Parts: sequence; structure tokens; C-alpha cells
Amino acid sequence: MSRGRANHHLYLARLLIDGWEAQRAAGAAPADIVDAAHAPGVREQLLAAYGWYLLAVLDPTGEADGPPPRSCDELPEPAAGKARPAELREFARLEREGWLAGLLAPLPAALPARSRVPGNLLAAEQGMPDPGQARAWHRELSNTLARMNDSLDES
Repeated sequence: MSRGRANHHLYLARLLIDGWEAQRAAGAAPADIVDAAHAPGVREQLLAAYGWYLLAVLDPTGEADGPPPRSCDELPEPAAGKARPAELREFARLEREGWLAGLLAPLPAALPARSRVPGNLLAAEQGMPDPGQARAWHRELSNTLARMNDSLDES
């Protein structure tokens, strides 16, 4: 059941990213405003998908209650004498130094400030992820889960 929930949240994230791209293309609002409106929701859907999948790796037949974890650090320790599944070790590494670290990083609390740079141009500080970044996270998560599904199905 947890894998089904993970897939559902991946689907919702994809729908949100599609809408985000459409709103940016329509140009009805500045891109940074559209990004600030969409990035938090997309990120939450991707984190929910990730958390439900973590639970599926931990217990493929179990049914969890409550909100899913947001990282490997929130998972319970394995029972005495049991090793942590290889998938969780891979996810823990990606949380520290891979694409997953970017997804788990907090979003900026506000819109980026605009400042003057030499040449009298306006430049924005680092801001919200854009739809391209969100789609890359979605692709990486989808590909990783698909690959891991094969090994979970064999166990």
C-alpha cells in the first residue's frame, strides 16, 4: 500500500509541474512569483512520494498510519540482528550528497530580493526552484523508484 501512495504522490507532483510550466508559459505573472506559488506544493508531493516509498522499502507488506517520513533519519532503527536494506543505504547517501539533498533542502522563506549589479542591471538572488529543477527531481525519483521496485519485487 505504501508503494501505491508513493506512486499517487508522484502523479500529483507531475500534474502540478505541468500546470506550473503552463502558467510560466502564459506569462500572466512574473516567473519568480509563479515559482513561489508552485514550488512548495510540488516539493511536498515529491517528499510525500519519497517518504511513502521509504516505508515500503522498510516493510513492503505493511500499512503505515500518519504522515510519511521525510528522510532516512526519521525511520526506525532495524530490529536487532537485521541489516538496513541496501535501498535505504543508497537513499541515505543521496540525501547527503546527491540530487535528493537538493530536494530535501529547505525552500527560501520569501521571494528573492532584487539588487543592482554593475551595468545598472537587476539580478535576482538564489530563489525558488524552477519547473525544470522540479521536473529533474521528479525524473530522478521516478527512475530510482522504478529501479528499486525490481529488487523489492524479487524479495
